[in-house]
Amino acid sequence: MNKYLFLPLALLSVIATSVPVSALPPEKGFFLGGGYGKSSLNNDLSIYSIDNNARQPTLNIRQSTEEKNTAPAAFVGYNFAGTETNILGKGRLQLGAQVGYVDLGEYIVKAHYYEATTSSTGYRSINENATDLLLTSSLYWENGFNVFLKAGVARLHGVYTQYGLLTARQPEFVPEKETFTYTVYRPELVLGTGVLLFNRCNLFLQYVAILGPTPNTSNDRFGTSEMVEMPNTLYKADYFTVGVTLYI
Repeated sequence: MNKYLFLPLALLSVIATSVPVSALPPEKGFFLGGGYGKSSLNNDLSIYSIDNNARQPTLNIRQSTEEKNTAPAAFVGYNFAGTETNILGKGRLQLGAQVGYVDLGEYIVKAHYYEATTSSTGYRSINENATDLLLTSSLYWENGFNVFLKAGVARLHGVYTQYGLLTARQPEFVPEKETFTYTVYRPELVLGTGVLLFNRCNLFLQYVAILGPTPNTSNDRFGTSEMVEMPNTLYKADYFTVGVTLYI
């Protein structure tokens, strides 16, 4: 098991043994919280340009993401409905909505541009963050354990700074500016589990996936617009978070 997950899971298990009976949160009302975890970004890519003529030989762009990063996050929301359940024991199903923000950190993407006679190697740093709007559903049991599912849309925002990527075909395939931004809207899915303390404080562990296209690594050939956009877009981002939710 990932070392970043073992300790939080063990902590939740220990705490759950001391949670008082009837540990259910308020049926309706505001909540807020925050978390901290590990994030990852996949911008690995290998693409080829269309070979138009001898003056514009085929270009191969390859890039790889070098590292993971931290993911501090904060959110606020409102539970607007609740109903008693008897799914694997007495409890309550709650529905709500939340808005949140996560700083996905800085990533280094190494890039290589290959032509028939020349090549260029450099890298881009990406500072990435996301704001989201999610519908939430949580199932609480009287022993304090709970599971939750959240789904919605994330605004994924990245600031690129590139170094050393100057080629004879700039700006045809390489953006002229040293720093540029990119913003996309992507579906987001959250799965998690937690333990509720004193009816107001939920300690949780969750996995968050901001879904997106898979970077291309085939031998397919692309035109100029795709060759510019594909290395500089934002692909799938995901992260694990441990945190706390407070019910107001």
